[in-house]
Order: sequence, then structure tokens, then C-alpha cells
Amino acid sequence: MPITGSLGTDSGDPIVTDDLQQMAVQVALTITTGGLVGPQGASSSAIDITAATVLKTGAGQVVTVNVTTAGSAPGAVYDFAETTGETSSNLVGVIPEAVGSYPFNGFPCFTGILVVPGTGQVLSVAFS
Repeated sequence: MPITGSLGTDSGDPIVTDDLQQMAVQVALTITTGGLVGPQGASSSAIDITAATVLKTGAGQVVTVNVTTAGSAPGAVYDFAETTGETSSNLVGVIPEAVGSYPFNGFPCFTGILVVPGTGQVLSVAFS
């Protein structure tokens, strides 16, 4: 007999399984990530970002920004839902010029997630 349960998933769909171990893992993930799945709570990602990009409109979280190609100027992440018009009052964080992985620790955004690479930068971003 299948086991069903709603675990607070974003879709609200119950998980149906005959596997108690799978159910236990899903419950553990839901408890530790607040219902989000993926590395460190990320449920989505975008790669090869070379220009201002709205990753999400509405509420979300910025988990990690990876600089895969260094630039000659820093980039930025904004709580904003358009590719122009952002200001320092919407700034979530600065993305360093150097290649590396920069945690944003699930920083909450309420209007949207806008990522603006610095000159020459290429970015990958994990978010939810």
C-alpha cells in the first residue's frame, strides 16, 4: 500500500511512495530546507549569465553566486524585477570580480532577483 503525505512542497502535491526510506529522506529534506530542495536550499539555477538578468519575479532567495569568468568590475545582486532602474536601495550584495563561489545564504528578496554581472564577468547563480 502506498504511503502518502504532504510535505510542504512548493507545488503542494503529495509524495506517493512504497519506499519508507524515500519518504524519510523527503521528510528530512523538507524539515531542514523549509520545503525547498537542492543544494543549500536552492530549487533553481541559471548559468552563463553575461548581462543583467531577472532570475525570478516575486519573492525568492539568493543562495550562491559563482563567478566562472573574472571581470574587470564587480557585479551585483538586487531585490528588483526589471533589468534597468535598480538603485542602491535595492542592492542585496556585491559580486567580487574574481573567480570563485560566493554564498548569499538564502538571502530573501521580495520584489524579484536581478543579477548584474560586472564588466567581462560570467556568472552562475543558485536561487529559489
